[in-house]
Amino acid sequence: MKYLCLLCSVFFFVALSAQPLKSKDVPEKMVKALEKQFKYSRKVNWMMQDSLYKAEFESVGKQGYALFTEKGRFVESGIAVDASALLFSINHYLRQNYPDDEPDLILKTKNARKEVYYVVEVAEDRLVFDDLGQLVSKETIEPETIPAIDSTQMHQE
Repeated sequence: MKYLCLLCSVFFFVALSAQPLKSKDVPEKMVKALEKQFKYSRKVNWMMQDSLYKAEFESVGKQGYALFTEKGRFVESGIAVDASALLFSINHYLRQNYPDDEPDLILKTKNARKEVYYVVEVAEDRLVFDDLGQLVSKETIEPETIPAIDSTQMHQE
């Protein structure tokens, strides 16, 4: 649980304060690490925050991100998914607890330990579910802290 909270915190902190990188400034090992994890990634935008490299990309029509250490080691990735891709128990939870709201963001994340989590932002709440559909954390987020992963704005060239 602590590991999950740390990863989610890292992702959202990086999303908010990352510095854009030009393609020529991205080490080749980062590009290869991304290609290894996501063979069909395109429209890649690289950013740097402290010692983490973040790639925002499109893969098979889905928006996503991946985090890597300076040595090219995979830390975490997330792919935007539709509500139809969520487990039944997650959709049931959303219908019961947010009957009048649609999710603003749904990410299917995977960390270096190959643990899968679903991050759902709905009605100013950030919910994290495990790969069995069980709620593992819930926090209220301020509107200005919501990261800019809007698929209509991400990667516009």
